Amino acid sequence: MGRIRTIKPEFFQHQELSSISAETHLLAAGLLCYADDDGYFLAHPELVKAAIFPLRESSLSAHCMLTELSRIGFVRLGTGADGKQYGQVVKFGEHQRVNRPTPSKIAKMQIAWGDFSEDSHTTHGVLSEGSLPEGKGREGKGREENPLSDAKKRIGRGEPSPAAKNLAALLESEILHNKADFQTSIRQRDKWAATADKMLRLDKRTAQDIEDVIRWAQHDEFWAPNVLSMDKLRKQFDQLQLKKKARSNGYSRPAASTSDIFTDNPATRALAQLRED
Repeated sequence: MGRIRTIKPEFFQHQELSSISAETHLLAAGLLCYADDDGYFLAHPELVKAAIFPLRESSLSAHCMLTELSRIGFVRLGTGADGKQYGQVVKFGEHQRVNRPTPSKIAKMQIAWGDFSEDSHTTHGVLSEGSLPEGKGREGKGREENPLSDAKKRIGRGEPSPAAKNLAALLESEILHNKADFQTSIRQRDKWAATADKMLRLDKRTAQDIEDVIRWAQHDEFWAPNVLSMDKLRKQFDQLQLKKKARSNGYSRPAASTSDIFTDNPATRALAQLRED
């Protein structure tokens, strides 16, 4: 059940929150009402979507938006001993003063923070004082930022859009789900975001199409180990989209003949695919 909260003006001017997509920024506000009186909440993406976007279809999935909020440190995500997904708004108690709070049941649970079952990727951080919503009786003293000005500066510097950054984070999280020891550097993440930005601006792909292909490829037995970068995804995008569509329409490959048995070996198929590329 939703709760009445207060949001101070700095929430909409905060630099990190203003660097992500508008929908993810709106989700952050919705989580304040969705969370219990200690800032904890059930983080299953479908439950979050149902609570915050019950009548709206967003261009990004709830899972992708939660991952991005975790990346900038607005929330932390984890999995409880019961196997369910949980989250917590970072520093919630310092900025929301709840009259007669109800003790959190989730706070008492054993939770492996950072183990978010659908994606193992979480980067915890702390937002600066004055960056989050505040309760009654307190005035924020955080530095004011102009989101529109920040956006113009970002474009002038050639920085990727928030949607591109979200897509790069999604690809990393999906790869980590399949390969927990996969490692990326900050420079590599920035490069992925830049490539995603090119896909959006130059290739005229939609964020939803890119997200759908990322998820499909990382759940495909053959493509998951072969698409481990945004550059590879961009190069193979048309082929991936066609294969995704064919399989969703019930297309299946004809039975292999005796001469095809050798090529059905996964390693051989991979080599053949790379040659075709």
